[in-house]
Amino acid sequence: ISNIGISPTFAGEENKVRIVESFLLDPSKSLPEDFYGQSLQVSLCYFLRPEHKFSNIQDLIAQIKSDVSNAENILNDQTDESKDSKIQLQAIR
Repeated sequence: ISNIGISPTFAGEENKVRIVESFLLDPSKSLPEDFYGQSLQVSLCYFLRPEHKFSNIQDLIAQIKSDVSNAENILNDQTDESKDSKIQLQAIR
């Protein structure tokens, strides 16, 4: 799941430029626990919703949990062959 935007919920701390923040779904646990400092290539496959300013952090967290669930449902509904061709998340070495 990725957010491309300025993080509007955090009043006074919004980003000056758009940034990309990604939450990695790894149900097979194939990613190493610590991959900080590594480069990743993330491909966007579906649009879930536009960026939104939430009233508080709890509402934001609840929405992110819902987004994760929706993304997992989308991925689970695909066939394995379709997953391989549409979802591309790989480490660049």
